[in-house]
Amino acid sequence: LDDEAPPPIVAFIIGGVFSLISLFMWTLRFQRLRKAYTEDSKKKLEGVDLIRAMISCAVQNDSPSYSVARFTGESFLLLGGFQLNYKTTFVVMSGIYLFFAFGEYFCVLLTVSKFDSLQKAINENKERDITLTKLTPKNVYQDFSLNLAITTMVFVTQFTLIFFVLTDIYYSKEIIGMKYEITTEGDALGVILDNGSLRAWLFYVLGTIMACVFLVGPKTGFGQSEGSPVYWIHVFLAAKNTGATIGWVDPVKNHPHKRFLSRRGFRVWLRFIMTFVINGYGFHMLLHALPLQVSSQTTLTGIVTRAIGMMYLVDLDDSVGKEFTITETDEEKKEEVKPEEDEVEKVPQSKPFSAETQKVIDDAMERVRKEIMTELGAEPGRRSDTKAYGLFLSSEVSKRSLKTLDAKDEDVGEVA
Repeated sequence: LDDEAPPPIVAFIIGGVFSLISLFMWTLRFQRLRKAYTEDSKKKLEGVDLIRAMISCAVQNDSPSYSVARFTGESFLLLGGFQLNYKTTFVVMSGIYLFFAFGEYFCVLLTVSKFDSLQKAINENKERDITLTKLTPKNVYQDFSLNLAITTMVFVTQFTLIFFVLTDIYYSKEIIGMKYEITTEGDALGVILDNGSLRAWLFYVLGTIMACVFLVGPKTGFGQSEGSPVYWIHVFLAAKNTGATIGWVDPVKNHPHKRFLSRRGFRVWLRFIMTFVINGYGFHMLLHALPLQVSSQTTLTGIVTRAIGMMYLVDLDDSVGKEFTITETDEEKKEEVKPEEDEVEKVPQSKPFSAETQKVIDDAMERVRKEIMTELGAEPGRRSDTKAYGLFLSSEVSKRSLKTLDAKDEDVGEVA
């Protein structure tokens, strides 16, 4: 394993083959999507819809075979570039995945520009059985019930950790077994003196396989986008014209809450940008940084540590929030909702009884219990009679006995 790694041309050939396969699969995906669109809408796929379809077929991971072929091709092409000039290839990779990450969110903006409101999007897609009124956030950036300060703290932490990882990889003096020529100042020039070791080359391949598992495995819901573009389409369309109102119920206090999302409010856009930075660009960079991290390890435990660290960074913001409903605000009701603050609809709480009233209730219920247990042949003072006490709780006996006692005991009637 300490032998010389294969020359860069080998990585380029492998990457080219997988890239051609993924290009062919993308063509088939696009043709199927265009055919389905034409059959459903009875019109030709063109304009904004055509652009959306092409981008979606390229960046979506709904097909595991396509996603694995595309990612593997990209990874091996980058491997060849790393063997030639590490730092230049790393900068190019950063730019490419900024473009890839933006493509998915660009589709969101194109969809929002197409429809005037959420209702029109529902009407157009009603035959596809799409539920657009209830949403469940799957990370802190989507959960509008969370305080914005908490969301910002999670974002800053995640961004800082991802930045540290990428900076460390960029300035590493030995990645995939490559040596650099070092200047007197101690900075790497990026000049590779050999192709690296076979061990590091094979570890890079192992890292690519691990990244594919992250991409289409259970951690992403088997290919679901980390950025959740459909979620943001719902939110933006609902708030596009007159704003939207989201409502949820606090499971602890059992209080319903409402929050108004204004048409151009910073709250939605700030969360959207956070999602793009972390779950879009950051996620893509971490995936392609994983093979580099694995290739630089000298122990098997080090590989496991890198994989666990990757899982932690990706899952740091994941938190399934409370299901909420989102509705478009009517123009005539817009003035009734205050955008500046949350509205809390408190559940009416009954006033507590006074000590005297509570004593009357307790005495009345005790007399009811004794009467029923006497009727059943149990000793009134023995509450431990499980059979009698269980029958007391049954609806049939309770209704029959309470009906008799209601006529005898006026106090019970007054309390009720």
